[in-house]
Amino acid sequence: VKQGYIAPLTEEGTLIVNNVAASCYATINNHYVAHVVLAPMRWWYSLFSISNKSNGVIGIHWFPKILYEITTFFIPSIIHK
Repeated sequence: VKQGYIAPLTEEGTLIVNNVAASCYATINNHYVAHVVLAPMRWWYSLFSISNKSNGVIGIHWFPKILYEITTFFIPSIIHK
């Protein structure tokens, strides 16, 4: 058992937890915007048939990390603190 949280990125942008649909975009307060912005990453993995299973890397993927940094600089009001 581990404590903490994880926000896996799914192709649909949602996951089911205890029969409740939840957004997998943990820090952005607009699910639709986050899903649209991360579309290139989903398309890349889909186009090249790259496995969407975890490769054991701990941390944040470089693409969402860069988007997060850009967003916190230009539009900090949409980031959950």
